[in-house]
Amino acid sequence: MATDVNVLELMLRLVISMGLVVAIIVVAAKFVRNRPGLGLGRTGDGPKVDVLDRTQVGRNASVAVVRVGGRGLVVGVTEQQVTLLAEAPELVVKYEQQEAERTAPPAEQDAPGRTRMNFVEALREATVRRS
Repeated sequence: MATDVNVLELMLRLVISMGLVVAIIVVAAKFVRNRPGLGLGRTGDGPKVDVLDRTQVGRNASVAVVRVGGRGLVVGVTEQQVTLLAEAPELVVKYEQQEAERTAPPAEQDAPGRTRMNFVEALREATVRRS
């Protein structure tokens, strides 16, 4: 008549099968990630490209300043192509100076910091009704 189905056995088989599938996917992802030339991720053998600035000049066109391997380049970018417009090492130096100024730690000063009580007092002062 009816076959005796053991639910516990089916659940165990399901968990083992799913674990095996996940393990195969993880191994395949690691294998593909470590293979150069498959088009997935950076291979690390080419120069690093940093987009320093970009300006839109049309609906589908822009001009960008990029740093490639320490060289500064001005390129025109459209949907179909990227065109070298000029080399601009001085723009890269200027950008690096601005970046250093932005990321530099603040100068040591004896400026008073706002404490929580100062903040509360400032709020009270700003919201007090004066007749």
